[in-house]
Amino acid sequence: MTDKVILEGTPNQVLRTEMEYDAWCKGALQESISYYAEEVHTLASKNGFWEDNPSDGEKIALMHSELSEALEALRKGDPPDDKIPEFKGSEAELADCIIRIMDFAHKKGLRLGEAIMAKHEFNKGRPYKHGKEF
Repeated sequence: MTDKVILEGTPNQVLRTEMEYDAWCKGALQESISYYAEEVHTLASKNGFWEDNPSDGEKIALMHSELSEALEALRKGDPPDDKIPEFKGSEAELADCIIRIMDFAHKKGLRLGEAIMAKHEFNKGRPYKHGKEF
């Protein structure tokens, strides 16, 4: 018999199997990503980041620039971020990258949450370092 787990915070503390719980968690994460991507995109639009109809390449370059900023923060010892000093520079820049990705994905109607889950499941079956040197 499969062990049951409690989904805390659900109505009547619903009992589920581990498999059902895993599926519930994945669904909740996908919904959360979609919801938050919409929030991020709404703010980005309100703040004019889609005003000049930027190209997809420009938006992807800006995502890349956030990763470069995260690298620079690490190269400088990862000091506190200048805008949110309770976080390290790398944390803030990686967050900026994710925010830009979510904004783009929502604008383009991409299924980001689902793609993350599908890619993770695919990666579970891949060999060590995916058969590559690095």
